[in-house]
Amino acid sequence: MQSRIGHIQFNVKSENLPFYKSLLNFLGWQVLYDAPEMLGVGESSGASLWFAAGADGVVENYDGPGLNHLGLNAESIADVDALAAHLAKLGILAL
Repeated sequence: MQSRIGHIQFNVKSENLPFYKSLLNFLGWQVLYDAPEMLGVGESSGASLWFAAGADGVVENYDGPGLNHLGLNAESIADVDALAAHLAKLGILAL
């Protein structure tokens, strides 16, 4: 099975979105999506970073500041199913 980073989402304060846009554009990342509530930038391998505005400031909350989630790309649905079966075998996921 082969996988790679698909995307990573960070929750940030809305006033910080222009900073991330400027920085990553300078570093060669392309803007994929630009709206008042979300900025997405991508690089040549297909990985992307997403900055969601409106972090609520609550620690250990899904919408709190920091890393929201890490998305991994798989080559096929069969690979996703195989991973789900593996996690179920380990008792991490109930199928």
